[in-house]
Amino acid sequence: MNRQHKKVTRQKVYSVTKDNSASLPKLKRLENSGLIKIFQVDLENLTKKIKETCLPSTIFPFKLNHSRFMDKNSNKRWKKILKVIGKSNLNDAKIVETHLREGHDFLVTEDHHILDKKKELRKVFPSIRIMSPDELVNKLGMDNE
Repeated sequence: MNRQHKKVTRQKVYSVTKDNSASLPKLKRLENSGLIKIFQVDLENLTKKIKETCLPSTIFPFKLNHSRFMDKNSNKRWKKILKVIGKSNLNDAKIVETHLREGHDFLVTEDHHILDKKKELRKVFPSIRIMSPDELVNKLGMDNE
């Protein structure tokens, strides 16, 4: 009896930090296909449709049960992020810092305060990959489905 064994290859599941502005239906399609796992940052407007939540690092003012204290590395990142994002965009900076601290694969947003600065952020943080939901769908090859 001649049996052929199929080699099972496991596809990487990418971790995605979702900004509130990013289209959830597009991301849920990717998650339901097993390509990504979505994380939200506990800042505002949490949705029950996303199971995983990350706490942002603490800056003042803060909600104690909804944040983590900054460590030395977070504080250094925070200062660099603010130089790029701007001090008037604190929630955007918190999302970027939380994304970097958690080490997720992609930061997905439709917020122009972040998208317009993605090249500058990439220069400061070479590992960061920021994109819109449509860009992520295209990158992961789900655009024709």
